[in-house]
Amino acid sequence: MAEKKALLFAMGLPLAGIFLYFLVSVLTWFIIPVMRTNSGLIVRMPNNHTIFNHLLLSSFLALLFAAMTFLMDFILKEDQNYEKTNQEKLRAERFKAELITNMSHDMKTPLTSLINYVDLLKKLPIDQPKFKEYTEVLDRKSLRLKHLIVDLLEASKIGTGNVQLNFEVIDVTEMLGQIAGEFEEDFLEKELTLVLRLPDYPCFLNIDSQHFYRVLENLLSNSLKYSLEKTRVFLELREKEGQVEIQLKNTSKAPIDIESSELTEQFIRGERARTQEGHGLGLYISKNLVELMQGQFKVQVTGDLFVAELIFSPEV
Repeated sequence: MAEKKALLFAMGLPLAGIFLYFLVSVLTWFIIPVMRTNSGLIVRMPNNHTIFNHLLLSSFLALLFAAMTFLMDFILKEDQNYEKTNQEKLRAERFKAELITNMSHDMKTPLTSLINYVDLLKKLPIDQPKFKEYTEVLDRKSLRLKHLIVDLLEASKIGTGNVQLNFEVIDVTEMLGQIAGEFEEDFLEKELTLVLRLPDYPCFLNIDSQHFYRVLENLLSNSLKYSLEKTRVFLELREKEGQVEIQLKNTSKAPIDIESSELTEQFIRGERARTQEGHGLGLYISKNLVELMQGQFKVQVTGDLFVAELIFSPEV
């Protein structure tokens, strides 16, 4: 920072000098006249002893002034770009550190359970009632660990751009109805009401059906984890101004304590306290998959209201 100020000061001095010289010349030309005698009359004439009478010098100073102004502007812009790049680098490092912390915590929990329950099973005969209970816990924790690893690998692929997309024309109206039906029991179990608003006609998009399904799955799973009990979750599809919009709205259990723009970053969770299972990759994966499919992914937060919006151009 000190070097930057010194450079700007060093460049500003000659600029100020040139500007002052021009200013004095202008003042001398227009404000300080010379009294001369013309045909017996005393008249006021512009002062000829100014920079404007030295064409070569004035041209050189004008060019120098313009060049130094351009150079200062260039340096300031480069400095701003450097600051922006540096901030992005710091954020990337922070996200990397948060990844290690979050994933270590999330993987440690099911791994510890797996080890403990395997140890308990070793001490139980197969006909014991507890044996089945322990195996069910093992099954759940194993699936949980599998999902964590799959999400981590997918986030890594997205971050490097190593994602293969298979575009095809699909009926989004039908797909939303299908996935809503698959989640219906889960929502009832959590005392949530899924309100589905679909048009009464097919709506076609040229997208990757598998990855699009993953996006919807992430959003609905997120609603299941964080929605306030006995509230409604709205999933709506509509066409507006020549675009297809898919919107999901739900009421959070607690006010969301981070900015909307940060929710789609890597490893960010809506609740800072780790009271729910989650690793913060869901929205990050969803946003990047939607953008890879030439769509837009927007998140808005107002108090405890969470709104996610997907926007696509329809297949013509």
